[in-house]
Amino acid sequence: MDIVDKPAPDAIDAALNLLDRQIVDKDGRMAGTVDDLGLTEDPKGPPYVTAILAGPGALARQVG
Repeated sequence: MDIVDKPAPDAIDAALNLLDRQIVDKDGRMAGTVDDLGLTEDPKGPPYVTAILAGPGALARQVG
């Protein structure tokens, strides 16, 4: 079974699976690293990822 054929999980650990991962553009070139995630709260369930943040602006908020 190829990874494309596997069903998507209902939930993932976003910090473990997304942060500090390489971003690859549509041509397969490296385009940066995921520095932070934008989350939206859902009153009926857990928060969900609405933005992937990368670059100096995203990193500056972490460092201060």
